[in-house]
Amino acid sequence: MKIESTNFTTDDLRGFLNELIEEVKLLYIERLTALAKRLSSLRSMHEKIDSMPISQEQVWNARETLAHIAVFTKFYGVVAHRMMRNEMDSLDLLSMIAKRDELGSLAARKKAEENFDEALSNIQRTLEDIKTATPDQLRTSADFGNGVVLTAEDIIRLPYLAHLEMHIKQLEQNLQV
Repeated sequence: MKIESTNFTTDDLRGFLNELIEEVKLLYIERLTALAKRLSSLRSMHEKIDSMPISQEQVWNARETLAHIAVFTKFYGVVAHRMMRNEMDSLDLLSMIAKRDELGSLAARKKAEENFDEALSNIQRTLEDIKTATPDQLRTSADFGNGVVLTAEDIIRLPYLAHLEMHIKQLEQNLQV
């Protein structure tokens, strides 16, 4: 085996990390595409979702979960987009979470088809952002307050993808799919 470490430079390391980020991008694209298909497959249950009341329960029903998905896919998609374009270097995330609840309440009053359309449109925009993002854009970071610093990739991976997976699973369980 050829020994490369003696000639390995900082540029080589950056190139190697960029290759890895490009591979991870493909995984994110695959994962988000599959999630969009799962969400889209639930669209036919819109009448069932519309028949559910808006509740004050601790656990959301399908109507409230779908509304939440429509809201956070837009919010975190915009955050990642703005970070990748160097349009945002800080955000008070805690105050935005309070606004999310207000927007979620409004979205829960919409027809399910509208929330499906919005969520799927948000997902499509985020997919396009991921596809066109450079490794440096994905490494762009922002201060979210209280010592929390995240990269655009962190936003895509955690509050977008993992969060979406969690709530689609919840939606499927609520709908007994």
